[in-house]
Amino acid sequence: MNNGTMRVLLSDAKVIDSILSEVRDFQNTEQKEGEKSVQEFFTLMGETAIDQIQEDIEIIEVYKKTTETLKEDVWEDRLESNRIQTAVVDQDPEVDVVAAADALRAKIQNRKKKTKEIKQEYEEFLRDQKKRYDVLLKTKREEAEKARLKALQEEEERKRREEEEKERLRLKK
Repeated sequence: MNNGTMRVLLSDAKVIDSILSEVRDFQNTEQKEGEKSVQEFFTLMGETAIDQIQEDIEIIEVYKKTTETLKEDVWEDRLESNRIQTAVVDQDPEVDVVAAADALRAKIQNRKKKTKEIKQEYEEFLRDQKKRYDVLLKTKREEAEKARLKALQEEEERKRREEEEKERLRLKK
């Protein structure tokens, strides 16, 4: 029982480590991507989109807290795995190794599921964020183009009036 149990526990420890790695990678890539998008959007839109930007920052902060809590839970699972392995090696009669290993395995499955859900939700948030930002940026670009065309038209009108004035003055002489 000890060898088989230990192999299962070592396998579980590898799964825990892979979950921990996945959560860290998520924190260092996807979460950073959302923050980067907000910063770029703010640079382009400025104060005109501050409500949208604040809302997105709040959502990102919730995800940060959630993933940090998940990471802490996974670390606890890792420590629990180590305690169970120690109980197996020490043949500690006070620890029901099979029950503890089963409980740990259930936690591991929940953590894997939670990690997957968080990543999927966040990816959806990033897609929605991009769509919203694209719409707002398109509107801003259209407004800028209208303002540019209006300025060109006003400049042409000013030049036309100047030419008319010059022509009028020339004809007066």
